Amino acid sequence: MWFLRNRQSKLIEEATDALKDAENGLKEVQKRSPEVLNVSRSLRELRERNHFAENLQAIIIRHGGPLNDTRRARTD
Repeated sequence: MWFLRNRQSKLIEEATDALKDAENGLKEVQKRSPEVLNVSRSLRELRERNHFAENLQAIIIRHGGPLNDTRRARTD
């Protein structure tokens, strides 16, 4: 039947086009990989530095450091 062959060839053509689009999309994503890795590395370092400052402040307060110095002259 001619209409089934015609429909089948159209489906094969659409599938081939979809495969080409997917391959092109994959290539574009792979090209951006170094950029994404750099951004994620920068964000990780920023987060680690932020937590380092929080931890350092907690240590200073817990051990009665300069932020918690009771020997300072009172001004009240």
